[in-house]
Amino acid sequence: MTEKVTEIKSKVWKHLLPAEDFNHLRSSLKKVAEPIWEEDEKFYKLVNQVIVGEDQKGKIMEAMKEETDRRKNLDAELTADTTKRINQIVYNLNDQVYELYFQQIFVTYSNKEFLERTSLLR
Repeated sequence: MTEKVTEIKSKVWKHLLPAEDFNHLRSSLKKVAEPIWEEDEKFYKLVNQVIVGEDQKGKIMEAMKEETDRRKNLDAELTADTTKRINQIVYNLNDQVYELYFQQIFVTYSNKEFLERTSLLR
């Protein structure tokens, strides 16, 4: 004996709110870091003027120039890493918020006429 279906329950994921894009935060986060990068650049220009511009020579000056160049390269790597991390943070935030906008909902169809029309009620 078959039982008549009088209602159908369904579980679905529904996007309840419109998606929001947080890519604009990249520029805001970079603006916080830019003054640091600018100050680093000013410092390296000043060091270069003192060592190279005034034609300073000697072992101490060579060592200072080498150390300054090494520091400048390290700072360039940190700058690139900071930019990469900012992009990753914003990407992760976008992804997490997108997932929050989806909610699992349960739908129950119990209207006999609807079920008959869709051939779901037998």
